[in-house]
Amino acid sequence: MKKILFLHDTALTLKRGAELTIAQLVSKGKELGFLVEVGLLQNFEETKTTILAHDLLIICNTSRCKFELDILNYVLESKIPFSKIEFDYNFCVRRNILCTLDRNIRNCCNTDKFHLFRTLFANSQLNIFQSPKHFESHVEFYGEAISHNYLIMPPTVDVENICISEEKVEEIPFLES
Repeated sequence: MKKILFLHDTALTLKRGAELTIAQLVSKGKELGFLVEVGLLQNFEETKTTILAHDLLIICNTSRCKFELDILNYVLESKIPFSKIEFDYNFCVRRNILCTLDRNIRNCCNTDKFHLFRTLFANSQLNIFQSPKHFESHVEFYGEAISHNYLIMPPTVDVENICISEEKVEEIPFLES
């Protein structure tokens, strides 16, 4: 039985778009007979061990993970096939692309993270984006690293199920001083 691991930085109990979409994808994978788990990126050593026990990785949001760059480098070194679902603009520490619209916004891109995400997209079996514009914005940033093996898949959630979380973590590691 194929073992699939979704790597995500937030518990699926939160009712936001990414979490609802991942929960639906996990459910569908199980329905199709796969062993599907979600790794919440809380402990580096445990996450590495969990990664090695799976046949396919699905990289989701990682920006709230304190060891994000290390775990993504580990994924690349592990040679385990993976796909990338992009819910925002996670290569940017602000998870948006305002710097492409307003040149007065600076210091939002971490150079190491930018290059790591380029490598991640280039080596992904499949890159999944939310809309044609979402995809185009990533192509503008990464060019040919994105232009292979991609899928545009609008979120699969019923928007009435989305709600503001009282548990939301506002801290994003790259924004901390």
